[in-house]
Parts: sequence; C-alpha cells; structure tokens
Amino acid sequence: MRETEEYLQFIWLNKLFKTNVFKSTTKQSIEILSWGEHNTIENGPDFKFGSIRINNITWYGHIEIHQKSSDWFKHNHHLDVHYVNVILHVVREHDIKDELFPFTTIILSDDIILVNNYHSKDRKVKSVILCGNQINESLFTHKFSFEHLVIERMIRKSKKLLSFDLKKESIAGFGKNTNEPLFRFIADYWTYSEVSIWEFMRKNQSRLLNLVVTKRSYSNARIQKVYEALHLFVIQFPPSFFLISPSRTVGQLVNNFMYSTWFEKYKSIGYFMLINIWLPFFWRSKLMANEQIITLLKSFPKEKNEILTKWFKLGIQTNNALDTQAILEIYSQLCIRKKCLTCPVGKELLS
Repeated sequence: MRETEEYLQFIWLNKLFKTNVFKSTTKQSIEILSWGEHNTIENGPDFKFGSIRINNITWYGHIEIHQKSSDWFKHNHHLDVHYVNVILHVVREHDIKDELFPFTTIILSDDIILVNNYHSKDRKVKSVILCGNQINESLFTHKFSFEHLVIERMIRKSKKLLSFDLKKESIAGFGKNTNEPLFRFIADYWTYSEVSIWEFMRKNQSRLLNLVVTKRSYSNARIQKVYEALHLFVIQFPPSFFLISPSRTVGQLVNNFMYSTWFEKYKSIGYFMLINIWLPFFWRSKLMANEQIITLLKSFPKEKNEILTKWFKLGIQTNNALDTQAILEIYSQLCIRKKCLTCPVGKELLS
C-alpha cells in the first residue's frame, strides 16, 4: 500500500529529506530553494510560490505532489488554468513519459526520505503502525480521546446495519466480519417456523455452499461450533426476547442476555455481538445515550485479536472494551489508511 497523497504533502511541508538537492527523472540536478506555501484553502497546486534551481537557472512557480505521475492527467490538471505555473512535479512513482509534461519531475525514493523507517520496502513484514517504534502509552493516551473515538466507531458501525430487526442483525453477526454473507443469508431467509437452523441449512445446502466461508477465520470444525451456537441462540432467544417496552428497558435486555446460560457458554461470540451489533443498533435507534454506551464498554473485558496484539507489543495497554475499541478505530481509520497528517500522534512525531 502506497502512502496517501496527504502524507506525501506532509513530508514535503516539513522538509523530511536528507538533502534539498534531488535528481530529476531526466537526470538533472534540482536544488530546492523554496519549498513553497502549503495550499490548503483554494483550488490549485499543493504548494504555491516555490523556487528551484536547474543548471544555475532559478525557476519560480508552484509545486504539485502526486502518488503517481499519471495522476496529473487522471486529476485533469492539464485542463485546469490553476496549474499553468507549475514548475515541479513531485511523485512517489514515475509511470509516464517525461515528454508529456512541461515541467520537471522528481521521485521521492525511500533512500532520501528521513522517515524511511516507516516505509520499508519489505511490505510483507512491516507493520502498518508506521510510528510503532516511536510511540509510548503516555503520548498515545494524551493525544486521543478514547470516548470520542468509540462514539465515532459506533456511528460507523450503525450505518452498516441493514435492518431495524435486532434478532436478524444478531444472527448475521455470527459471521463476524469475514463470513457475514453466509450468516446474512440465514438471517434473511430462516424463520422461527422452520424446524431448526440445521433443517434450514440442509434444505439450502447448495446455496449455502456458494457463500464462501473464509478458512482463515473459520475452519470446518470451527464453523460447526458456530452453527451449534446459532442453533442454541435462536432456541433460547425467541422474537419476544428482543421486544423493548416501557416495562422492559434496553438495560434489562442486555442484562438478561449477559446472564443467560447461552452467554455463559459462548462469551466470545456474545461480547462480539454486544459491541459490534447491539450497541450500534441501540445508538442508531436512539435507545441508548452515548454515556450509557461508554459505561457498558468500560464494564466489558478487553478484546483480544491479532491487531490488538500488535499494539500490546508496542507497549500500549488496554483495560476494557472501551480501550480496545478505541485502538481498533485508530488502526482502521488512521494507521491502515496512513493518515499520519490527521493523526495527533503522527503530527507530533513528524513535526
């Protein structure tokens, strides 16, 4: 995964290079005299009023930054009058002929970027937590509001729910993230009038086989255990269980669920369902306030998965599900997307 264009702008803005002299794609020496003013307000080049020296001639104009040279045409800059005074094109990958451009192009190679340790060429083993070797728990917790992150996460998760039927969304939730289509099919087409989940699956075996079950998430033995958990779930929790009324609050529903014999046996699935389906469902339905969600997450045990293990190895500790959900939100919305420029920790480390 390449760095975002926004991240490359941040590198240029903060002059995070070993030198101010670059080699152009045509092998000319390019000296940066002025890096330009970051343009964050109006349409046009990323950096305005820069200057460069080529063969003892000084050029004044604007600087544009892209991931690929071809982005110049992809973004239709060649048709935009705001870009007529561009003197320098800065890219990570040069994938088009020099003759097509009226300006000089330089490539930001790994060996000239000071933050090169964040972007190893060995992508297979490098963590996507780019600042992993510099963060510490104090800096991390000081820069982020975990409660704010969690509410943002609840909002995003609520938008992924496909119905206002909590029972149906719960059944689909047995697929977690990777196997959701399989269990979404069961949720949509199985009814309580069926003899059992097992009978439904037998009747629809050919259709179910066409829904890929990700082996990385569920082995054949594992999927059978999940089917068993679902079978017992629909037996113990009929439609009437999910009804909410003035005499039966959301809090009581959650308590009844958590103190059930099913939950005691399948706590891992149960907590996943509460965190990723029920709480977003309650938020979207306005059945639970932000403060109630925060309180519940603080009472849930911390989650465990491969992503959270990465953070643990970096020294970031978590105490409950609120902490782990916040960490997962940072990872999915900032780290994976390499939005270091908008990350409060990234900004401090790179400035």
